[in-house]
Amino acid sequence: MGGSKGRRVIFLDRDGVINVDNGFVYKWENWQWAAGAIEGLLKLKDMPFALVVVTNQSGVGHGLYKEEDVISLHKKMEEELREKGVKFEAILYCPHRRDAGCGCRKPETGMAKEAEKVVGPVDYRGSLVAVSYTHLRAHETSLHLVCRLLLE
Repeated sequence: MGGSKGRRVIFLDRDGVINVDNGFVYKWENWQWAAGAIEGLLKLKDMPFALVVVTNQSGVGHGLYKEEDVISLHKKMEEELREKGVKFEAILYCPHRRDAGCGCRKPETGMAKEAEKVVGPVDYRGSLVAVSYTHLRAHETSLHLVCRLLLE
């Protein structure tokens, strides 16, 4: 997985990067675009990167909402962005609780591996990860994720 052949990808966190992180956002009426998110995505769409959303949605694992709610919200987000010409190659989410020990919850590499099934081999050396400030504070840094992917 650590090779430099493949597609360049920008892995975008959802909460805190694309939308305002108001905690467990799963209904469109609670959705707020993050400041500059749409403008930033409009710039990214013209760059030579596949855009992939990777988001932890532990509210599902806590029983606060269902996977169908997450899927429905993502469809609405995609519809609004598609009208502006922005298209994600994939939107991937981990529905598990933080203590579940799964391999898909960021900063684990499961969602990146899943993205490869959609976009093909990924050039991790030429890819970027955009995470929220909250995740940086929690030591779930983009550098940590990229280093793990390069070493696998």
